[in-house]
Amino acid sequence: DSVNSRYIACSLEISGSGQDLDFAYASADTTLSWTGVDNAGATGTFEACSLDANSAGNVFVAIDDAGNTDIRVFNSSAGTFASSTSVTAYSTAVNDLHLSIRSYEILITAVDTNGDLVVMNSSNNGSSYTSTVLTGTYSEAEGCIDEYGRYHLAVSDGSDIDYVQFSNGQFGDFFTIADTSSALRYPSVRCSNFPTNNRIDVNELELVYTDVDNTEIYFANF
Repeated sequence: DSVNSRYIACSLEISGSGQDLDFAYASADTTLSWTGVDNAGATGTFEACSLDANSAGNVFVAIDDAGNTDIRVFNSSAGTFASSTSVTAYSTAVNDLHLSIRSYEILITAVDTNGDLVVMNSSNNGSSYTSTVLTGTYSEAEGCIDEYGRYHLAVSDGSDIDYVQFSNGQFGDFFTIADTSSALRYPSVRCSNFPTNNRIDVNELELVYTDVDNTEIYFANF
């Protein structure tokens, strides 16, 4: 969060009160001193979290709310989660999710329990979300927004890593990034609103992915 010069992190509490959302932040100084916020926003049965900050320093955290089989997005306008609001972005159970922001545009990518690829977005500072579903047999996906508002996705179907663009409510063609005899999973894109050098270049998506058969991690760009 470059607006407030903070490092931010989310995690799930797996003991004590259950799988609740926890949040932490630290001033970007030479010596880091972290402040933790227990049960940030609410308690529940949460299974994954992903976060980013918009260009005003508002922090958004997307969580897989397994207890209610939906995706909820918590927002802290102060960026500290001393208080927060939340909205439901998607009302179907998912196995995987990722949130990224470009300026004030929010993108959430997910794979639901049917194996379908889901793209959610908000152009009104997180007040509401629209979603588009692509039926398939996918495993994980992460996405990034370029300066023209196009979404660039890295997707695994459990065996290979593919690239697809999403724009104006439509998915484009799929292109193979990596395809071997091994199972290639868990694409992770280099993408966040801050620091600004983590924003996607117009013509290049950078990511890492895992060869789960050989326990190896690879870097790729497309």
